[in-house]
Amino acid sequence: MSHPTAQACLETEVLGYPLWVSYTAEGIVSATFEKPAEVPSAKGDAALEQMAKLIGNAIAAYNAGDYEAVESIPRTAESRSAGYYGEAQDAMDAIPAGTTVSYSELAFMAGNPKAHRAAASACASNPIPIFRPCHRVVTKDHKLGGFAFDIGIKAKLLAHEGAQL
Repeated sequence: MSHPTAQACLETEVLGYPLWVSYTAEGIVSATFEKPAEVPSAKGDAALEQMAKLIGNAIAAYNAGDYEAVESIPRTAESRSAGYYGEAQDAMDAIPAGTTVSYSELAFMAGNPKAHRAAASACASNPIPIFRPCHRVVTKDHKLGGFAFDIGIKAKLLAHEGAQL
């Protein structure tokens, strides 16, 4: 049986890029393209091992073209920022694969049309890239804009999903 705070980290790969996903038995906590200092194992904890399998299968499905698979993974409260950033992160979930919205459009979707800079910051602070599609947010002139990690990853994710810039 898993303790509610037990956490593990799964090392996987998205489109050839290494991805580390931290999670509990309840869901995803964070994801990063940069190797964390610690990579705790799920070995011996059935609930954590089950979540690791669910996450691994979703990533494999995403790589194979099922873009919604990663969006269906349960998330912990820690996977969402507070305040307006959280509202903007919730709005990101409404952006379908194969499409993009501008930072201004995301601000509008999150209920504050003038907060395009805050919307960009919400993307940058998104603790679960890929699982919450911050990579689908671009500049108003349809350029990539920013990405908390290598901008080439953002370009490859959008191309994989069929998004036109």
